[in-house]
Amino acid sequence: MNINPITFILPHGLYKFQWETIKDAANQLSINESSKILIIDVDGCIRDGSHRYHLLPTQEQLDDAMSIWHDPQSAYKAFNDESVYDTRIQPVIRLIQQLTASGEYTPIVLTSCSSNEITTMGLLSQLRKWDVPCELICMRGKGNQNSSVTLKETFLNDLLQCGVKPYNITALDDDKDICNMMRSYDVLALQVEDWTRGD
Repeated sequence: MNINPITFILPHGLYKFQWETIKDAANQLSINESSKILIIDVDGCIRDGSHRYHLLPTQEQLDDAMSIWHDPQSAYKAFNDESVYDTRIQPVIRLIQQLTASGEYTPIVLTSCSSNEITTMGLLSQLRKWDVPCELICMRGKGNQNSSVTLKETFLNDLLQCGVKPYNITALDDDKDICNMMRSYDVLALQVEDWTRGD
């Protein structure tokens, strides 16, 4: 049993699975060694969550969540749930639309946001309303306490295990550490604007 699960959602059919790895979802999307994949981050990439930064948990809150619930990610619930009120980042969405217009890429949304009824349905609604191309949504599963970098690195390794070549993967993210991790695998990682700068 995977102790750090990722929840997979097929957005067109509202099917939600807590599969072990992306390999379990690959057959649904016909992902193979010739596939070209576009990995799309959410927060700070396609949606602006700056209005909820005040809800990010303090270290004390994280420690309390760990001692009470044995899950520090539970401290992020208020921050994550408020994401339904985020606004879109149109320049990045436009870029995604252009990259996927030919049908060459399979767009996969990969976020470290925890999956629950509010966050999952909210993200689905936003992707549809903002016309963001997406064939699969991957969210943090229940009990997954990995850092965002580790979560996405695990996903990337699983994707490579499906036979997808690094040079056929493009990633869009606002986190420089995640971009650097992707690049260490020879994946083309494009870091979008740091929307928290305010300048």
